[in-house]
Amino acid sequence: MPTRFGLIAALFHMLFFCSQEVAAATKNILTEDFESSPGPGIRSLCGGCQHNGRATLSQDQASSGHQSLKIVYALNRTEISTVRLPTDKDLHIGWSLYIPREFDLQRSGTVAQLIGWQQPCFGGGNYHVRLENGSWGFNIRNIGHVDQDRVLDKDVQPGGWTHFTISARISRRSDGYLNLRISDTTGSRSYRLLSDTKTFIDCPLGPYFKAGLYGDFAPGSYLYLDDLKVTVKDENNT
Repeated sequence: MPTRFGLIAALFHMLFFCSQEVAAATKNILTEDFESSPGPGIRSLCGGCQHNGRATLSQDQASSGHQSLKIVYALNRTEISTVRLPTDKDLHIGWSLYIPREFDLQRSGTVAQLIGWQQPCFGGGNYHVRLENGSWGFNIRNIGHVDQDRVLDKDVQPGGWTHFTISARISRRSDGYLNLRISDTTGSRSYRLLSDTKTFIDCPLGPYFKAGLYGDFAPGSYLYLDDLKVTVKDENNT
């Protein structure tokens, strides 16, 4: 009969190796806390798409650590883009945004995207997290016959950090899904936006995650981005 010590040792062994299997099945694509210059997981910084330094490291605000990325609106678009993300795998994309108190919430526009890089990829996988007159919104574009614009039942909380998580399978088949979770000081809300459907086309230019300011924002508008992390559940670890 096993001794108490033997049972404890067996339990420890089981827990250790189970945790190792879980760790092996999940792989970080990028972790970016903006404590130094953006790392290799960031494909580009674009200020008005002129690369004019509109996205800069700042110590004004930080979700964690000492600084974040300050993104100032310019020429209808200022953004940061990741490297290309894998398709047909379970992705988790997390990031935090700080909307200043002086931000004009009566304007509408996009603050994050999961999207192909350029045409023809825009026509087959286009997801936007948006500011919609003081509320958060989500737009789905051009996936077969699925076009949706939703104003979510979650108000923007200026003057504080809001954390977002997208869980998705960006798939060319009918097994794709996309869920969104929004968390701030008032609590969290989760939204099941797509399930059991095609979520991307066969396209060599995407998908990519982008964050920034796109749309009809007031000149000089800005926000802060921090804690950008992308992981993929990859059972084959490939």
